Order: sequence, then C-alpha cells, then structure tokens
Amino acid sequence: MKHLVFATVLGIAALAAPLARSQTTTIMGAKIPFSFVVGEHRLPPGDYQVTLDSALGTLKLLSRQSGEEAMALSTARETRSREEHSGKLTFHRYGEDHFLRAIWFPGRTEGRVLGRSKAEQELARRLGPAEKVDITPRVR
Repeated sequence: MKHLVFATVLGIAALAAPLARSQTTTIMGAKIPFSFVVGEHRLPPGDYQVTLDSALGTLKLLSRQSGEEAMALSTARETRSREEHSGKLTFHRYGEDHFLRAIWFPGRTEGRVLGRSKAEQELARRLGPAEKVDITPRVR
C-alpha cells in the first residue's frame, strides 16, 4: 500500500512540474524613447514593463506611466546558439516608424519574435530593408 501511495504521489508531482514551470513569467523594463507599433497598435514613447508567459508565448506590455496594459499578444519562440547577456528589444525602423520585432531576455538563448504587421510589410515594400534598432532593458 505504501508503494502505491508513493507511486501515486510521485506521478502527480511529475505531472505538476511541467505545469508549474510552464507558468513562468519573465519580467523586465525598458524605456523606449520613440513611438512604436506592436501588432496593429501604435504606442507612445515611455517606460514599459515587459512580461512573458513562457507556456503560452504571450507577451504583455504595461505602461508604467498609466499603469494600464498597453498590449498583449502571442509571439513565436526563436533560439540562438549563444546567450543574450543583457537582453534587448529589437525594433525595425522605416523612416520615423518603429515596429517592435523581437525581445531577447537576459541570460537566455530563447527570444520571442513578433510577426510583421500589414503596415510594416507595406513600408518594407516601399522603402526596402529596415534599420535595426536595439534597446537594452532593465531586468526586474
């Protein structure tokens, strides 16, 4: 009977571990000095808190000025062969328009990539390749 209870507890723990790990949220902050587009929404310059739910791949931007959630969207996972030491938010710039393209978290090889919006696709067709702009975040 003891072996059955132990095996049951061990089985539940093994099933619960991935669930607990999958709910991990990564948080960092960034001061973004220009207005930028995320998905189909334009956001003003400012101080933002960035969170990622690793299990769902959901990225959230919280405006630190208003305290309101500025944006929540799904992202695609991308992996590099080396760690991103300080982390970065990568924007594509076309003229004065900036589009959030990727977020790389400090000390990890995993990053999150956002799809190109219709507006970015149109600017890329008209203006050619984007200039890459990186912002170094503050880790929380």
